[in-house]
Amino acid sequence: MCRVPLVMPVYRRLSQAPWNRAVRARTREWRAWLRADPRLRALGSAPRSTFPKRRSGVRTQLFEVTSRHAVGR
Repeated sequence: MCRVPLVMPVYRRLSQAPWNRAVRARTREWRAWLRADPRLRALGSAPRSTFPKRRSGVRTQLFEVTSRHAVGR
């Protein structure tokens, strides 16, 4: 079984800085591409940690390969 994680930044405040806008745009593009791929099935978000909140601003969405053909071949 092969899984593909999509690690995405989490913003506490939406900055309009060019770099942040570009990261948000690429994140939307990658998520749309993974969701549209018929070889993949979204499993949902990774479980949240039981530890106190950290300053790391990322979250993960998992996808599972459902086809016999490997992704990217």
